[in-house]
Amino acid sequence: MKKGDKHNFGCVKKDYIFLRIISLAIAVFDLSISLSIKSYNPHAPFYIVWTAVFFIAFLSLFISTITSKFVKENASTILYVTYFLSSIALVYNCYSYDFLVEQSWLIMFAISAVTLIIRKLSHLVLYLITISTSSIVLLFWMDNPVVSKQTFSMTLIMLCLIVYFSMRVKFGAQSALEQSQDQIRQMAYYDALTGLPNRNSLNDYLNESITKADKTGQKLAVMFIDLDNFKNINDIFGHNFGDMLLKQAGSRLLSCISTEGTVFRYGGDEFIVLLDNTGEKECVSLAERIIIDFSHPFEVYTNEIYSSPSIGISIYPQHGQDAETIIKNSDNAMYLAKKHGKNNFQFFNQGLSRTLSRKIDLENGLRKALQNNELFLCYQPLVEINSRRIFGFEALLRWNHPSLGMISPAEFIPLAEESGLIVPIGLWVLETACRQSKAWRESYSADILISINASGYQFTYSDFCKDVNEILKGAGSSPESVIIEITESVMQDSRLASQIVRELKEIGVKVAIDDFGTGYSSLGLLKNLDIDILKIDSSFISDVSGNPNTLAILDLIINMGNKLNFDIIIEGIETEPQADLLKRNSCRFGQGYLFSRPLPVNDIEAMLKRNKEIYQTSSIGAAVQ
Repeated sequence: MKKGDKHNFGCVKKDYIFLRIISLAIAVFDLSISLSIKSYNPHAPFYIVWTAVFFIAFLSLFISTITSKFVKENASTILYVTYFLSSIALVYNCYSYDFLVEQSWLIMFAISAVTLIIRKLSHLVLYLITISTSSIVLLFWMDNPVVSKQTFSMTLIMLCLIVYFSMRVKFGAQSALEQSQDQIRQMAYYDALTGLPNRNSLNDYLNESITKADKTGQKLAVMFIDLDNFKNINDIFGHNFGDMLLKQAGSRLLSCISTEGTVFRYGGDEFIVLLDNTGEKECVSLAERIIIDFSHPFEVYTNEIYSSPSIGISIYPQHGQDAETIIKNSDNAMYLAKKHGKNNFQFFNQGLSRTLSRKIDLENGLRKALQNNELFLCYQPLVEINSRRIFGFEALLRWNHPSLGMISPAEFIPLAEESGLIVPIGLWVLETACRQSKAWRESYSADILISINASGYQFTYSDFCKDVNEILKGAGSSPESVIIEITESVMQDSRLASQIVRELKEIGVKVAIDDFGTGYSSLGLLKNLDIDILKIDSSFISDVSGNPNTLAILDLIINMGNKLNFDIIIEGIETEPQADLLKRNSCRFGQGYLFSRPLPVNDIEAMLKRNKEIYQTSSIGAAVQ
């Protein structure tokens, strides 16, 4: 019997109980008949022999229900055979002169009928028809005068038809049941989209592999694979597009793994590869092969899409003693791969547990940070490099955790994006910065600009441009005084980038591309965007003094900005030599520690009060003015 056939097991158990009851009841009844006949007719050995045979037969059947595995598993078949034989014998005795010789068959017939009614009425009907036709055949063979040849012939045909259709119905029902069970099993253990075995299959397979590994002393490996940027692809192009990408990713994994292991779809864009009898060396080779294979684009609806894998690997038994721990630790290792820049693989190590524990603590704390007033803004001046005049400030988010102290934005901003908390936090930043900008413009100068960062997640999961418009109206802040910095990653989708820039410009705010030069942007795309400012990533200025190629690229970007009528702001200026180099190359605007670190509101206001001339309108250019 199969492990999962609980319903069938219940039926067998019921048949087994009926068989025990019937066999014991008949054995006791036969013994009673034997003793009663002997008491009334001491000279009746014939009766005693037959009843003794019945008693021994049914008592043996009862004992076999306890000792024989075959009888237990085939209880239903034995019951039906017993019913038919007893009933045929009863009919035969009804036509004989010695009906009372074998009274036990009468009780057998009654018990059989009641049992069949309890089980199913249709079984009883089939049972009675079959007994009637079979009895007529039997009586004809015994030359009983009540059965003619014609009756016998018609009965024999009827009996054959009954047997034929009964078997057909039985096996047809069994076939339909098997097909239904196969479909249920397919749905329960295989993923409908990719056709790969699913999480249920993984649990069973992994437990079996662990048992086998314990016996053989071999190792096994679990590779947890997550598709990088799949969420963005799914949100931008739609779920049907994402489903096609997942199917192709599953097929590509199968071709990479071949016969070395088994591929499972764990859920969403997550896959798991299970490798039996495998060590770290084989895992490294396979992970590298997967990364290389995924470097080629996927073709989905005539579009070329890139989605790299982040792979986490755990080894049994050194990284866990059970299936749940092994999977969890491979998942943890995958997050480590994400942290190391994605598109790589990492093995689980014990330090990961501490890292993930901190991550969970921070994410939980971040959910309460807004309502507990733990978040605040610092502001870093935007400066004209030649004159050192301040023309605005960039608002930068900070978090003072109640127990862990100051948390780096590089640590908690990605957490906010992963959890979706970046949307409410981003709106709070926007509103707080706009209100602060209004206050400074009223107290110090009507020309102060405030620059505010917007995450790509805000454009995906909220109507950001509508929110900007409403917040500006609510704060009473002038749109011309606000710069919205969109990250360069948004420009991966040129259509979305164009729409965002257009809608923001319609509101009246200025638009800047932040961290330019770190990944996705192309010079050709910029010509189609009506942006105001291009902010060059700090990695350029840190490399510009030692690498003439970097300086040449920077000069090219500056000239392009002049021709396309937008301004360039250099981030990360920390030394005077860097500032002098930028001045010589016509870089006009910048920010960095050389001019000022990010400061809280009180320090910025103290700076402005101490010397109002420290702020003076800058000729940042036609695009900004």
